[in-house]
Amino acid sequence: MRESIQRAFAYLTAQKSKIGLGQQMDFTDFYVEGIDLLGNHAPCEAGIGFIVAVYSALKN
Repeated sequence: MRESIQRAFAYLTAQKSKIGLGQQMDFTDFYVEGIDLLGNHAPCEAGIGFIVAVYSALKN
């Protein structure tokens, strides 16, 4: 999950001006916590969900 979110954040950082988040991303702190409730350490691709959540939160 960590790698997926890091890749998604890198994509957002690189494309922030194209998608209209330039100034918002520069002045916003992001805190992300993922908890494996089952404890099975299964891989989780959360990148797309992260991008959608950040975009939605910054655009209200």
